[in-house]
Amino acid sequence: MTSKPLTQVGEVTLYCPSQEPYHWPGYYSKTVSNNYSSSDFSASEFVLAEENLNQGVYSYFQWFGQFDDPPATLTITQGCSPISPNGNSQNSNGICQADPNCPGSTHVANCFGEGESYTCLYEWGETCVQGDVVSVFWCNNSGIGPTCCYGC
Repeated sequence: MTSKPLTQVGEVTLYCPSQEPYHWPGYYSKTVSNNYSSSDFSASEFVLAEENLNQGVYSYFQWFGQFDDPPATLTITQGCSPISPNGNSQNSNGICQADPNCPGSTHVANCFGEGESYTCLYEWGETCVQGDVVSVFWCNNSGIGPTCCYGC
């Protein structure tokens, strides 16, 4: 989920869409427009203010560019997933399985951080068909460990 363009100082609450209803705290990125540097803005997540599993609460402050024309704008994008942060998928037993390597959807990258700490969590769906049995999986890979898939 991505915010509208933000300027100066404030707080914004973002909600995950119904197809990916779970927000993972800490998985967010910021983008600054109009050729400004991302260091022109500070953004942080208020995890303790997040009352629902589908929301992220962020504060932001613009250090430079607020009086420029055009002004710098900040966009915050948060990571949302069909898997809750505790590892349970909707209709899942919550057990991580090896990738079944079935036909799947396009990989989506949820990225956050900057420089050397820039990290992405890749996620995608797979549908396996064996005779008249159809199994659906949601898979993810952080690039650090093995792929983990959950039956949904």
